[in-house]
This record gives sequence, C-alpha cells and structure tokens, in this order.
Amino acid sequence: RDLHRVDRRQRQMCIRDRFKTALTALSLSPRRDHVVTVGRGLLRLVKLDLEYETLQEIIVPRVGRNNLSNSSTSVDWHPSHFNLIATAATNGAVVLWNLDRGGSDSIKEAEYRHRRSANAVHWHPNGHAHPNWLLSCSKERMVKLWDTRVPPPSSSSSGKPGVVQAAASATSSDFDVGGNCLDVKFSHHSPMLFAAALQDDAVHVWDVRSNRAPLIRCVQ
Repeated sequence: RDLHRVDRRQRQMCIRDRFKTALTALSLSPRRDHVVTVGRGLLRLVKLDLEYETLQEIIVPRVGRNNLSNSSTSVDWHPSHFNLIATAATNGAVVLWNLDRGGSDSIKEAEYRHRRSANAVHWHPNGHAHPNWLLSCSKERMVKLWDTRVPPPSSSSSGKPGVVQAAASATSSDFDVGGNCLDVKFSHHSPMLFAAALQDDAVHVWDVRSNRAPLIRCVQ
C-alpha cells in the first residue's frame, strides 16, 4: 500500500489495554495474531483484531499456583509451533508452556533451571531446522542451550507433533560468558551463532559448536 494514501488516523492507530499488574515482557505468536504477556504471577494471551481495533483476552488453562509465584522476566513464542511458549523467571526457572494441554491440570510442559535468576529466553528463529533449540541466560554468568527433546526427569511428553518429547534427563550446552548476562539472541543469518549482552556493556558472539571462548568480544 502507498503509505501517503493512508489517512492520519490509520497511521497512528494504537490499541490499548490495562493490566492489574506490571508487565515485564511480551511476544508475538508465529501467526502474528496473538500476543503473550508476562509479569509477576501473570501469563496472559491476547488476540489482536486490527480490523476492529480491539483486544480479546484468551482464557489460558491452569498454569498452577506455584509455577507463576515468581516474576517472569522474559517470554518467547515458538516461531513455528503455535502451542509452545517459553518463559524465564527470577527464581531461575525456564519453563515451557504447551497450550495444547488444555485438558490437564496445568499447561506446564517442562521446567529447566539456572542457579540464579534467569534473565532471557530465545527460541532458534529457524523453527523448522532447529525447532528444539532454546537459549537462556542468567545472573550466574552462564548461557545455556537446551535441547527441549530432552526434558527434566520429572517432565512428561504429550506425544503430539511439535511438543517436547520424553527422554531420560535434561541436557544443555553451557557457555561461561564471565558475568551477568542480560539478554541472548540467535543470529538470523548464521544458524550456529548467538550473541550475549552482558551487564558490563560487553557483547559476545558464540558458536554453539564450541563453548571454549567466544568468537568475538565487543566492549563499549
């Protein structure tokens, strides 16, 4: 569309909503028609209706009282599986939520752990080539690359396509970044690379095939 032909009201369209608690992060669904928001004790799904400029809250099946007892710091919707959402929390938990588990007691699919507060989670952007790769980072100076096909021993699989599969124990590749890691992201251009942002203003670029040292260190 020619943006010059769009009237002023359309260019400045904004849909607003109020929450009863502070929000810390949000993520857009792979179909771009839903948003998941997180905060303290909050996991909320909202359907976007841009045609009528409205927000419609989606009732989320039970998440469990203990599962959201800490503040969520980050959330990332799987890029190709609408049913999978990952969150990070201040108690170090990295939780996978499966929206297809609506008939169960909780939509919690699996829970991984950092020793200290988890700051961010990020699915691999190529959800078809690497659908089970999940990055997380924390205050413990560690970035973890999880293979979500291998959940914790206490987790179980639903056996549905696109859902975490059962295995003996949890596993991760650990990358010691040397300080409090605030954010982490896979590269959209080089599938084996990711960047980690540290509290001391440094940015590291790592190759997932080697955790000995970063490929690049950038310091401001």
